[in-house]
Amino acid sequence: MRPLSQKTLLLAASALLVAGCAGSGSGAGAPSAPAGVQLTRGAVTAVSTGSIVVNGVRLSTGAGTVVRVDGRSGGLDDVKPGALVTVHGSFDDRTGAATEVEVEHAIEGQVDDRGTDFIVVGGQRVQIDDSTHLDDRLGGFDGFGIGSIVAVSGVPVAGTPGAVDDRGGLRASRLDRSSRADDGIAANDHDLDVKGIVSALDTGAKTFQLRATPDAAAYDLVDYSAIALPAGVADGAWVEVATSTAPVPGTPPVLATLAASAIRLEDALEGGEVEVEGYITSLSGSSFVVAGVFVQVSGSTRYELGGAGDLAVGVEVEVEGPVDASGVLHASEVTFRSGVRITANAAHLTATDMTLLGVPVQLPAWLRNDLSVGLAEGVKVEVRGTPTTDGLGVVAQRIVDPSGNASRVFLRAVATAKGSESLTVLGFAVDTSGASLSWDSNGDGTQEDFSANRAAFFAAIDPGRTVVKVRASSAANVDGSARTWVADEVEIEGHD
Repeated sequence: MRPLSQKTLLLAASALLVAGCAGSGSGAGAPSAPAGVQLTRGAVTAVSTGSIVVNGVRLSTGAGTVVRVDGRSGGLDDVKPGALVTVHGSFDDRTGAATEVEVEHAIEGQVDDRGTDFIVVGGQRVQIDDSTHLDDRLGGFDGFGIGSIVAVSGVPVAGTPGAVDDRGGLRASRLDRSSRADDGIAANDHDLDVKGIVSALDTGAKTFQLRATPDAAAYDLVDYSAIALPAGVADGAWVEVATSTAPVPGTPPVLATLAASAIRLEDALEGGEVEVEGYITSLSGSSFVVAGVFVQVSGSTRYELGGAGDLAVGVEVEVEGPVDASGVLHASEVTFRSGVRITANAAHLTATDMTLLGVPVQLPAWLRNDLSVGLAEGVKVEVRGTPTTDGLGVVAQRIVDPSGNASRVFLRAVATAKGSESLTVLGFAVDTSGASLSWDSNGDGTQEDFSANRAAFFAAIDPGRTVVKVRASSAANVDGSARTWVADEVEIEGHD
């Protein structure tokens, strides 16, 4: 596994993950919003013939689906796991149909430098871990050498406050060979495209600061003196900046100076009921910033899979609520979004890795460790993280004290396959024949016992989409080598 470097640079470009959601409630005092917003932005988590999954919604695609890549015409072959996309269509919180898909890259340009866990593009450092999807045409990460022209999809990762480099960074969800490379662009090409938020716009000097998030300390300085500024570009606007000359390295807080050859205004949040998904990059009192969006919470905000005390810089969340005219999202619900949770005793512990029940767990430098005791061999922990691209391991985001019975073990992840009395979860063949089954089928927060209606329980599981919780009375019921799990409890998470 690749350990993550502690150095990061601020990038958020395509990390704005916004999902349209009709009919959700709003907190007291929050602005009203029209229902029926049919827009979702997020990372593609699954692709199959005729459909993609984005933000947990399975969207059908077909010959009538229009695909664009950063504003240019594309095809369904461009929509791949890990890619960040904007989808227009007709859908609810479970299924729908995509009429238009826009693939959005945070940054596209030449690789100037690289290490075992990062690349540098246009002076920006991009972190790579075991959850990053890599273009299979290049034979793995080694195929992305210096001089390669790449397109990066990614989400922001907050830095460690007080560290030498606390400006956050981009953790790549997907790394592709750029289509410009396929068009025969020379290896010394300096074309660069990067997205961000405009601040400190100076129409006299014809410059502005391009920040990954509204409150980011570091920024690129954009000189647009050679072009006309497009209508609508103002402080707070989300834009894509293109330059055909090499960025000039800056002195912090300036990352680099970019001589703009083109500027394109990106879609912005507008009034409506929406969801925002990403990493919290700042937190102050009752407000925080996630994926570049200001979020306000109140006493009526509901929390899932955590509580108000779990909000912290670097934590991944999904926030739902209406957006006011100033672009502030008033949270009616906050859900903590670690894709995998696993509770067991730590084994084979090193500075960068460990295993839980035989599952390899990567421990990146930006990991948040909230254990009340030190992480050590044999200590029982709960790891929250992201599945690796092979679906068999975890990139840890956070480690916390375990809850519940000291002997029990626990796994929460997407079910990838199912049988009449079995599931596949994180590569484990889970035997559920002797397990109790529960599900909040009414969506009212009450778990119902489905042990006597097992067919209905399994019919509700959509492989590749439905998240389940699996428990065993002890680690003796789990064989990490054979990847088998004899469950005594299985639960479908939430209303599906």
